Amino acid sequence: MNPFLFVLIGLIAIGACGTSREPLVVLRAPGEDPSELVNTGPKPVRVIQPDYPRAARDKRLKAEFVLDVTIDENGHVQDVTIVERYLYRKGSDEREPVSKIGYGLEKAVTKAAYQWLFRPAYENSHPVPSNLLLTFNFGML
Repeated sequence: MNPFLFVLIGLIAIGACGTSREPLVVLRAPGEDPSELVNTGPKPVRVIQPDYPRAARDKRLKAEFVLDVTIDENGHVQDVTIVERYLYRKGSDEREPVSKIGYGLEKAVTKAAYQWLFRPAYENSHPVPSNLLLTFNFGML
């Protein structure tokens, strides 16, 4: 059983800003009408699960991270910020906010989030940069 679980908890589209030198790649499902992409948030098309570092696994740490992910108009992750961290008490479902957990967990969630790929957010039928909140949980299964 995989000890990792992620939950997509929210998204906030922001206005377009700046330009990209990368070619624009519009990702959509087969048969999806591009005219339906008028105002939509980003949608994950490649999800990478973070490694559960051995040191954290050996200590049986249960932790939760909320990340603010900045996605460009091509669907690539440009920035990742950990905005909340929680450590669960052993033998309990109670969580406690903490400033750092360690054991390689912060590095693992950040590394994984940078590897995600999204269908970009659309505003007025044009791809735009956006932000998304992701929640990652370790040791919850």
